[in-house]
Amino acid sequence: LPNHYLDLRQAKAFRYWPEEGCIPSLSVDDSIQLCAPILKNSIKATAMRFDLRMGISAGGDSRKSLAASRDVKDKIYFFTHEPTQRIDLPKDIEIPARLLPRLGLEHHNLGWQLMDNEFRKYYESSTTWAREEKGHIAYTLFKHFGPDTMVLNSNISEVAQCNYWLPKSKINGEGVAMINSLNHPFAIREFQKWVDGARSACSAAKMNILDLFFLEQRMGRWAMDALSKYDITHETFIPYNNRHLHCLMLAINERYRRDRRWDVIIKDIKYMWPEVLSEPINP
Repeated sequence: LPNHYLDLRQAKAFRYWPEEGCIPSLSVDDSIQLCAPILKNSIKATAMRFDLRMGISAGGDSRKSLAASRDVKDKIYFFTHEPTQRIDLPKDIEIPARLLPRLGLEHHNLGWQLMDNEFRKYYESSTTWAREEKGHIAYTLFKHFGPDTMVLNSNISEVAQCNYWLPKSKINGEGVAMINSLNHPFAIREFQKWVDGARSACSAAKMNILDLFFLEQRMGRWAMDALSKYDITHETFIPYNNRHLHCLMLAINERYRRDRRWDVIIKDIKYMWPEVLSEPINP
């Protein structure tokens, strides 16, 4: 899992983060002023070194990345790819298609392409439990981009949005299995092991254990599994994959972050590039 190292002599994995005192207490404005330079300079450094492509949807996470790219926007190729059937797909294409030209940028809508037999062979042999839909997306990106590109992904930015909630009495293996729709004795037993190992670290760091659960379990499994399916076509850069940034984002009192509120994200965007809000987020 993320935040662990493997001790080969003991044949055990040990968590090294979060650590005591790593999460300060900050106001919303102070957090934003500390987070913005990290995001902006991470994207700037990557755009200066690589052929950088950035996926844009109608959501808040990619909008925040767009705002952080202001200094190097002319070096970035902005795109939306068409996934399989989704009811929100039109907005994910229409909003970037209106917004980017308004900012003087070109929007590229990548048409859906099905894997050919040769690509399918390599795709299915390169990843565990290869999924058909991900294979078509990987092939679409490969046909449009070629193998020498770096794609910016905005996952993990959700870490400060209090994605999970449970009463304290239910923060156990059964509770976290329930919020993941995995009501199976094996899942409950393994999640209980995770909870037992995470409690002391989260207590010392003053970190909500469910925020760490999101990072280590959801992002460490779901997101990384998805990204591993694309690594035969391009490299991926996630500017939010930064523990110091996580600490600064989580330093804001939860009352400003819970219930998937957009308040902090909108303030982030206004601070970095307010014109990016000329189109609504997830209408």
